[in-house]
Amino acid sequence: MTATVVHKNPICSFNANWIAPVVNQYLQFQPWDFEKTYDPGTLFYLNLSDFCTEQDHVFCAELVDRGFRVIIDNLWECDPGPVPNTHRIVSDRWFWYNESLWYQYLGYDQYQPQRDFRYRALMPMNRRRTHRDDWISRVDCTGLLWSYVEAGRQLPDDGDMSDWNTQRLMNPAWYNQSYANIVVESLVRPGSRYTPCFITEKTMKPLAFQQPFVVYGNRNVLATLRSWGFETWSNLWDESYDQIVDHQQRRDAVIDIVNALTPQAHSTETLQKLQHNRNHFFDTDLVRRGFVKDVLEPILEYAQQ
Repeated sequence: MTATVVHKNPICSFNANWIAPVVNQYLQFQPWDFEKTYDPGTLFYLNLSDFCTEQDHVFCAELVDRGFRVIIDNLWECDPGPVPNTHRIVSDRWFWYNESLWYQYLGYDQYQPQRDFRYRALMPMNRRRTHRDDWISRVDCTGLLWSYVEAGRQLPDDGDMSDWNTQRLMNPAWYNQSYANIVVESLVRPGSRYTPCFITEKTMKPLAFQQPFVVYGNRNVLATLRSWGFETWSNLWDESYDQIVDHQQRRDAVIDIVNALTPQAHSTETLQKLQHNRNHFFDTDLVRRGFVKDVLEPILEYAQQ
C-alpha cells in the first residue's frame, strides 16, 4: 500500500535524489495547500526545524486535536520528540541507510584504496562542540590529517563549507594517505549505562572508505556496529573503551590509542575486515530492506490506525 503525505516544509529527508525512488513506492508527498480543507485522518509531515518556537509546538498540537495524523522527522537528531500522539520517525540505522545510498549516488562506492600512509590518522571535525574543544586540547595531533572547520581549520583541498553538500565531499587522498580514522562523534554524553548510542555519518565514512577506526562517542558505539554486522578493530588495539561508562575515562582511553597510532602495513585479517565493512555498508538490497522495515513500514502502520 501507499499513503499520501502532506508536507509544510520543502526540506525533507525523503525527497533527496538517492532516496526518493525507494520512498515513492510507499509514500506520495504533496505540498501543503493552505487554501484547502483537509479531511480528518490526513497524514502531515513535519521535521524538527518546524519546532523552533513555542508557536510551532502549538500549531502541531492543534493539528493532532483536529484529528489529523502527524509524522515528525527525527532521523537526524537524538531527540525525544516534541508532541504527544504523533509518530516520531526514528531509526538508529538511518545514517547507514542514507549514507550508503547517497555515497552510491555520488559514485563513492567505486573508490579503491591506493594506500600510501603519510599520516597516522584522518580526523575530520566540523561543528564546534564542547567535547571537541576539550578533545583537541588533549590529543596529540602530530602526524594527523585533521580539521575543525568551525574553529578555523579545514582539510587540504576541501570544499566550500557554506555548501551543506560539502559535508559529504570525499577526497580519495585523505583516505589513501591516512592509516586510520579518528571519529569524534556529534554527541558524547556523561549519561549512564543507559545513555542511548547515537551513530552518525562520521562513523559511516571509515566503514565505507576502508579504514580502521576508533570512536570517541557515546558508550556502545562499537558494540552496536558489530550487532549490525560490521567488524571493529580488537586485532589492532584495545577496544574495551567502548564499555567505559564515564565519558572522561572513555575519552582518555581513546586518546591513549590515538597517541600510540603508528602506520604499518595491513595484515591479512585487517584487509579482510576492511573489505567486509565496505561490502556490508554498500549492500544495496540489505540497506533498502532495512530502510523500508525500520522507517517506512511504521509510517504506513501509523497511517492505518
